[in-house]
This record gives sequence, structure tokens and C-alpha cells, in this order.
Amino acid sequence: MKQSDRSIYILTQSFGDYLRTETLKVGSVSKTLLNWYTSPQLSILYEYPDLETVSLPTLAMGYDRKGMREDYFIGKHVAREHIYNIWGFSGGATSDIQNKIQREKLISDVGSLLDDAEFLIYDWSDAGVKGSAMGSARVKYYTASKLPRTGTSLADRYRFLLSVTLGTLEDIS
Repeated sequence: MKQSDRSIYILTQSFGDYLRTETLKVGSVSKTLLNWYTSPQLSILYEYPDLETVSLPTLAMGYDRKGMREDYFIGKHVAREHIYNIWGFSGGATSDIQNKIQREKLISDVGSLLDDAEFLIYDWSDAGVKGSAMGSARVKYYTASKLPRTGTSLADRYRFLLSVTLGTLEDIS
């Protein structure tokens, strides 16, 4: 794997780990996204799913290679911006209104995890085993939008997109 691909893999795994393990507080109760959405169970994927077979609800992360920007500093560090798309697919509830509410709540809950967020970047093996911390990333900004229906699947009906810009400072020595 090329070094740039490895860096993207490590950042993607770490961002996914953050979304899976960071707690969200509602009232006096703190839970992870996976623990808030258990009936039906939320899935978090690292690629865009097949809309005909995806379980609902699902979040699918994807790195936008066209969006990376580098600003070099004097010395041994480079600041980078990385753009991730998080596609959301709501559904699985028993009514149209419940699926719409689920979509709104997922957008809000993921947005709450992204607000002023900073998370550790871990070294990850090719098999997906988390190693030691090797830096951090922070969410610089994000946008959220509901996507229009373009197909006939239930997953296509309640879609949304969060476009997230992450900032990292990396040692290039």
C-alpha cells in the first residue's frame, strides 16, 4: 500500500472508530451512536452500500480524494485538510413519519458528535486492529443536507449527506 493510501486508511479507520465509540449525552444518559440506535441496529460502513441490500439505518463513510489540501509549514510538519462524506440511510421503522424522525435525529446526533470534535488517530493494521495513538484530527466544519429520492429502494427514500472537513498536522520528517 502506498504511503498516501496508508495515511488515508489510518485516518478513515480512526474517524470510524470515533463515530462508533464517542458518547452522545441526551439528558442524563450517555451512549454511543450504536447504543442509541439498537432497534433497528445502526450500522457504520466504510464504503457506499448497495441500496437494495443495505440494512437500515446505516451510515457509510467515504474519503473524497479530490478534496484533500496541503499547506506546508516551515520545519517538519504539514497541515492537511481531508474531506469525508458520510451518507446516511434511515428507515426500518414502521411508518413514514417515524423514518423521517429517525433521519432528523441521526443528522442531529452525528452533527453533535462532529461539533468542535477532536479525536485521536491510531495506527491500524491492514487487518483492522487498532494500534497506538500517533496524532489527532479535528473537525474544522461540516454541512448536512437531505438528499432527494432517486430510486425505488427504501434506503434511497430517507437519505442524507454530511460533508465533513477534517484537519490534521502531520510530521513529514
